[in-house]
Amino acid sequence: MTRTFNLLFLIKRSKANSAGAVPIYLRITINGGATEIAAKRYIDPAKWNPISQKVDGSTEETRSLNAYLKSLEQQVYDAHHEMIRDKEPVTARSLKNRLMGEGERVRTLVPIFEWHNQKVASLLGDGFAPGTLERYRTSLKHTIGFLQWKYKANDIDIRKIDHSFVTEYEFYLRSVRKCNNNTAVKYIKNFGKVVRICIANGWLDKNPFCELPPKGKGGGARLPDGRGDPGDTPTWVQYGEGLPGAGHIPFLLLYRACLYRCKKFEKGKYQGRPRRCEMDIHQPAENGHCIEHPTVANGRRGDRKVWAKPAMPQWGQAAASV
Repeated sequence: MTRTFNLLFLIKRSKANSAGAVPIYLRITINGGATEIAAKRYIDPAKWNPISQKVDGSTEETRSLNAYLKSLEQQVYDAHHEMIRDKEPVTARSLKNRLMGEGERVRTLVPIFEWHNQKVASLLGDGFAPGTLERYRTSLKHTIGFLQWKYKANDIDIRKIDHSFVTEYEFYLRSVRKCNNNTAVKYIKNFGKVVRICIANGWLDKNPFCELPPKGKGGGARLPDGRGDPGDTPTWVQYGEGLPGAGHIPFLLLYRACLYRCKKFEKGKYQGRPRRCEMDIHQPAENGHCIEHPTVANGRRGDRKVWAKPAMPQWGQAAASV
């Protein structure tokens, strides 16, 4: 526990250079232990004020130097706060190492991805199939290829993985590797698992996927009301082809989405399995919920059983209460 924490700027006259200027140092004292950091600035010792711990004067050069010292002091306070937040032991030496970047382990993407694949290999037949391992190995190969294509490097610090990295990686898969939509989504998903490992271990502060629009097989699109968790498949529907307009939604996924909504609105109290139903956007039910239809043998649009235009569904009172 930190009981005392003090910072002091001072000059060292014994280390004056040939022009007579002396270096400025910052002394860090924590619980009686002290260490010093060179500010890498020299000044005329006659202009140094030991009381205010800054350079006297009003010239532009003087103001710039004092602003630099203030910035260095703030960096020390920030590093001290981060170490306390991360529950690291705080000493004068460890704080200096934190500022100087000494002793800090740099974690890179490729070794973490390889470590993950080794874990999968050790669990073959016990939750993982050989095909799964092969897909992760292919994902790693594409990741390394992307690093060489984009950054001219074979590895990267995981702290540099951000939203731009993910979007560029997806572009690489689709344009350079010529992956179709389903394959590109699969590789992005595999890469996302490695990113989640980094986040769970505290190696990555922010999820680079948080602003990436999710995509599904065949080019997914969110339900028009904008609700739902991107991680819940039933809340996503896919557009088909062959009918005029902005596209159509396969009934099976639409049915699953509607069934998910029914369960969600009932807050888990839904009992039984409803018959097939669709979210009817042309003639909404009087109760504002979904319309149930008897099973039909064919899938023509005229039956209003299989296809529905992707417009705003009528959720009614049930949706308004959520």
